[in-house]
Amino acid sequence: MPPVDHARTFTLAALLILASCGGDGDFADRFSAACAAESDMPEAVCACLADRAERDLSDDARSLLLALVEKDEAAAERIRSSIAVTEAMQAGLLLTEAGSCAAAPEVPAGP
Repeated sequence: MPPVDHARTFTLAALLILASCGGDGDFADRFSAACAAESDMPEAVCACLADRAERDLSDDARSLLLALVEKDEAAAERIRSSIAVTEAMQAGLLLTEAGSCAAAPEVPAGP
């Protein structure tokens, strides 16, 4: 039996793991672009919301959020009808966090 090439095995495993992470690898870019284009929110706020969505929402909830922001009503309805109500609510509630994303950090008082 030939020796095992651990580097090749590791690389293959890493690629399989990345491939299984879902098809929304460009979620943040797509969300940020649609958010900025379709709302009056600054790009930084849209990017903040995208980061929070990636951190806090399931793949299905992110898909719904993206469909809503991109104004793809057919996709939004299809996704909404196939996911749990709590996931759909979480996606909608994420947009209410725009204010906390827009809040400027407190600047410490100077001397």
